[in-house]
Amino acid sequence: MFKIIDLKTGELLFNVAENDFPTLMTLDAGIKACQKLGDGWTLPSKEQMIAIHDQLYKLGQGNFDEKSKYWSVAKNESGLVQYFTFELGQHYASFNGSRGKFKVRAIQMPN
Repeated sequence: MFKIIDLKTGELLFNVAENDFPTLMTLDAGIKACQKLGDGWTLPSKEQMIAIHDQLYKLGQGNFDEKSKYWSVAKNESGLVQYFTFELGQHYASFNGSRGKFKVRAIQMPN
């Protein structure tokens, strides 16, 4: 498990699973798969994906597929769900809505 910390205080913000789920999933399936891992597991928000990008991906950690799309629970100002790409470090609107199938990486919030 990887740890994401507050860079100013050193406080643990959340943990990141070692690997992606093995199959591509819809948004709803991804949310449910994360919840099945147990207490505190969820999909990352937009801000959490950016922290993962900055603290893991940029340092060559986390085994992320830079060419793939990853679900987050973010929505844009038009209410469209968003996915994240590590290669560009950005969120994009999913015009397929939550029906598209993308990679999922779970995070766990501390107790």
